[in-house]
Amino acid sequence: MMTENWDNEIDAFIRLGSAERAQWLVCLASALTVAARDTYEAGGDNIRDSRRMRRFNELLHRTVNQLRHQIRGDQGFPDDMFFSMLRGETAELGVSFLALKSLM
Repeated sequence: MMTENWDNEIDAFIRLGSAERAQWLVCLASALTVAARDTYEAGGDNIRDSRRMRRFNELLHRTVNQLRHQIRGDQGFPDDMFFSMLRGETAELGVSFLALKSLM
């Protein structure tokens, strides 16, 4: 799924089957962990930006929770609400859609 922004991404996501949605969420979770690496010192224990790290952690939590619901067949956040949250949180974190998408 190659898209250019969150609006196109949700349109593509909605058309995915359950297994593909779960795979997309796993890829997003992995990409978030990579994007968050600038919050701590490489090769050490020091955290450079604890507020930013916490924000990434909360976004990762919501993503994994959405995945859990997807796998169980439960209703998590409605797609539009989940993507709105993604759009807002990634903007606040200063992570562009294309940068995050390239990690997926």
